[in-house]
Amino acid sequence: MNFVFDSSLVLYLPLYKLDGASFMSRDAYGHLCQRTGALWRPNGHYFDGTDDRIVVAHHSALDFGTGDFSLEIWLRASSGGGTIQRLVSKQSAAWLFFRLTGGKATLSIKDGTNQQAVTGSGDLRDDIWHHLVATADRDSSTGLMLSVDGETDVTDDATGIGSISNTTPLQIARFSGGAEYFKGDMGEVRIYRRLLTPLEIQRNYLATKWRYR
Repeated sequence: MNFVFDSSLVLYLPLYKLDGASFMSRDAYGHLCQRTGALWRPNGHYFDGTDDRIVVAHHSALDFGTGDFSLEIWLRASSGGGTIQRLVSKQSAAWLFFRLTGGKATLSIKDGTNQQAVTGSGDLRDDIWHHLVATADRDSSTGLMLSVDGETDVTDDATGIGSISNTTPLQIARFSGGAEYFKGDMGEVRIYRRLLTPLEIQRNYLATKWRYR
């Protein structure tokens, strides 16, 4: 299955294909990515939970304003990982971040004043590969949605939030301020400027899970 030709796909990092201190994302934008510490493996990159990260240069395509978006990640979180671990973070006064909170997936958006968040139901620090998706339908009272392994987990309110755009780089595996590092493996990261439907989420999960079994 080819994700690159989805015009809404604004970041695609097949980390099992990408190596070196710097590389370009495999989407239409070719974002410059700087890697620090993370180790390449055949099914992705390993992050040590101490200082490893990937930094994606700021680009307007990664700013969603008041629009809808979806984040999609394959990961294997270590059972020895910390309480707060960032997966994807683009944060200043306004933000979006996708993280593990006590091992549970959390998506948060803030416009500088108002904030909404949704947190998943289960601790994912189990040394098992999981397919995680977070979507934000900004006009819906159930618009923040988390999916685990192709199935909807939880939803929460996405309304009442203005623009979440900012000019900071996008960070993978750490907080934009340089903390809350992720410990474990990541195989793929995809970000879309639209909602993925439940059918698309399940299709993507089924089409890619062979790599992580």
